[in-house]
Amino acid sequence: MTVYIHYTADLLKHEEASVQMFHCMRKKNGLDKVMKDYGLDLDEDIVFIEELIQGRTSSDSKWTAKGRPENKSFLYEIVANKLNGIDVDKWDYLARDCHYLGIPNGFDHQRLLKSARVCKVDGRNHICFRDKVADDVYGMFRTRYTLHRQALQHKIGYIIDIKIKDALVKADDKLIPDRKISDAIDDILEYAKLTDHIFDQILNQSDSNPRLDEARSILRDIVNRRLPKFVGEARLNERKLNGKLKDKFKKEKPDNASRIQVYQEELQKHWREMIKDEKPLNAEDFDIYVLDMGFGEVGKEPIDNVHFYSKNEPNKAFKMEKYQVSSLKPKRFHEYLVRVYYSKTDGSYQKVQQKAEEIFHEWCKNNEFIDSGEEEETVEEPSQNNQSSSGKIFNDPIHGQIELHPLLVKIIDTPQFQRLRHIKQLGGTHLVYPGASHTRFEHSLG
Repeated sequence: MTVYIHYTADLLKHEEASVQMFHCMRKKNGLDKVMKDYGLDLDEDIVFIEELIQGRTSSDSKWTAKGRPENKSFLYEIVANKLNGIDVDKWDYLARDCHYLGIPNGFDHQRLLKSARVCKVDGRNHICFRDKVADDVYGMFRTRYTLHRQALQHKIGYIIDIKIKDALVKADDKLIPDRKISDAIDDILEYAKLTDHIFDQILNQSDSNPRLDEARSILRDIVNRRLPKFVGEARLNERKLNGKLKDKFKKEKPDNASRIQVYQEELQKHWREMIKDEKPLNAEDFDIYVLDMGFGEVGKEPIDNVHFYSKNEPNKAFKMEKYQVSSLKPKRFHEYLVRVYYSKTDGSYQKVQQKAEEIFHEWCKNNEFIDSGEEEETVEEPSQNNQSSSGKIFNDPIHGQIELHPLLVKIIDTPQFQRLRHIKQLGGTHLVYPGASHTRFEHSLG
């Protein structure tokens, strides 16, 4: 059995990479002169742009930002809002991702935008919203959770991401002569060359490069849909697991990555114990993953750091309690999930599927770390065999849900059909119209 640990604190955070990319763009394209021509003060405004990208906690007791004075603190809540997570970056990806995924977006950012105003909070300027849109703020975070639950951390998409990561690790020092792919972390010019095309670059490398065989084999399995099989998923009982955290972290408070690592280690031990005498199952054939989902920051009430104003007192900021919005709001806004997958991709899962799923549900019932409360039972998932026998449902952004016959699914899963994912429907038109990025694959399904 393999236990995978997903760190939130990556070697190179995307905000840091974005700042480096900004400086690369300046130097390589002579943008400093252009910015001067438009009246920017480079000494001040470059720092301000960096800070906007990285984000600043505008509620810090001491003002540390250098790009703008303290009376402009609200500007740091527009692009990357570290105070409460309400920013235009989130607004755009919620609308755009939901549209292209075919997932209904119940959040209207225009309603928040029209009610936004700057008010004094503890002597500092913050962006506040009208009290009547508090429910829309919850709606924003709820939409984010739905997006992750249904698509971004979908059980199949999730394992595909894991396998792509595995392939990149295998190919790290084998794809480019005299250099690792990961060296790009320290060289922004090389980093700028990395795109999604690296997938095809590894996949289509000549067979004369045997050093890439392992990585290429993983990607071929993805293209041919030979993937680890989903066994089951359950929510974790954080209260029980927190005892294990206290045993391991005596004084310091663990970050989310450390928390997930401890959870996975405990669940791995329990799963091995459960499965050791269950023939024909072998513990080494199963992988366990722990992931977290929620409305926002772990354990935080979404509106804790959001300030509102009323119609009668538009310049007076205040916080709202959850009960002032609705008594129907959930008590919890974050959860940890455990997923179990059968790792072999040779078709052997059909022989052990029923037994594996029975053991998984038994494991959930007898495991104190699984949340088996009356309100939220173990998540039931239709078996993949049952799904394949009755066709498959695709979520199309134009036509909604499309149910396809099993024979059509077999055809779609061929490498030749999957190739259409990499051919744009309108060719070079996407270079003129940014939204024209849909592919022949989508059109063929429609």
